[in-house]
Order: sequence, then C-alpha cells, then structure tokens
Amino acid sequence: MKKDEGSFRFPTVRYVKRLRMSIELSDSPDAERSVPALPEGFVWLPWHPCLTDTHGEVKYLAFRHSFDADVFPTFRSRQACIGLMRSIASHSGFVPQATWMIARRLPDSALPIPVNERNEYELRSRRPETEHLDYVATIQGIRTAPWIAAIQNVAVRPEFRGRGLGRALLMKALDGFRRAGIRKVTLEATTGNTPAIRLYETSGFRLYQTLYKEVYVS
Repeated sequence: MKKDEGSFRFPTVRYVKRLRMSIELSDSPDAERSVPALPEGFVWLPWHPCLTDTHGEVKYLAFRHSFDADVFPTFRSRQACIGLMRSIASHSGFVPQATWMIARRLPDSALPIPVNERNEYELRSRRPETEHLDYVATIQGIRTAPWIAAIQNVAVRPEFRGRGLGRALLMKALDGFRRAGIRKVTLEATTGNTPAIRLYETSGFRLYQTLYKEVYVS
C-alpha cells in the first residue's frame, strides 16, 4: 500500500525565551533569619533519600498543568518527574542542605508533629506515606562548580500557592547553599512565568543571560 504522503506533518517549532538569573550569597551569620516562617500547620522536611519519589510526585502535581509543562514535557508525567528527581538525587553535585520539602498535617489527623526550633520535622519512619502528612512543595539544589550551584525547581502545588511557600522555599534553599559553602546560586525561568520571575527579582536574583529553547508543537 502506498503511503499517503499528505498525512505526515512536520512538527512546528517555536522558541521560548528563558532567563538565567543569579545571586551572590552573603557570609552574614544572620542570613538564616531571612527564611520566612511557614504558615501555621506547615513544617519543613530536610532531605532524606526515602523522600526521593515524594519530591518527584510533588513536582508532577505542581507543574503538570503549568506553562512550564509545555516547555518541559517531563512535567506532564508522574513517572518522568519521579525519574527526574532520582537523577537529581544521584547527581555528583547534589546539595542535600539546599533540598527541602514543605508538608502539612493531614486535616483528619490528630497526631502531633514534633519539630525542632527551626520548624523542621524528622521522619519517624522510612515510608513517607505513613507520616500523616500532605506534601505540598519542593526545591532542590545541585553544585555546578566549586563555589557555584543551581536551583533545579521551585514547585508548589497550585492549591497551596499564595501563602508565601515559594519564597520560603527559595530562602531556605539559599541558606542551605550558604551552609554548604556555596557563594553564587543560579536558576532559570521562562518569561511567561511572571509570578516566579517577580519572586526571584524581589529575592535578590539578577538577570545575567537570555536564551531561547526550542519547543516542538505537533
């Protein structure tokens, strides 16, 4: 059977503007105080390998319907997001001190959530699904040079946005980078993501490079 040559269409290519931004970190011993307090009922979860897939799940829930999912198809798939997080966690430059999650107590749970003086909760088990917590936001960091690191994603589930969690994540990660000896932190943002760009600019990040990413539209 002869192939219908008219049935094939080449994908359309469009170019999305991406901004690379950076910030120089302060050596001030008061830098930790810049981390905003979380809303009542929310706690910090330090990095632990057993949380790898949970970080990936939160990425998926945060980005699956976002503008960034059009730029990075990985965000449209739960398993791809989990695979991405596993790749980040196994990277030779992975920075645990800058990798955090925010969670809240499940509404129907009366169990206490003991935290330290920094509102950080240590898992009681190695099974996150048993912790009576709802995992709502994540951020990760990777060292790219001896004194430089990059933020991978700032992901907050849509239903929890507007509560300052994104800024809290960002400042918590920057404090973790400082503790790891990092002096400069970079990140990328898509120009269409205005709230994220405003967050980064008001947190001290400055533009240093503009690039264009190819996006294929079928």
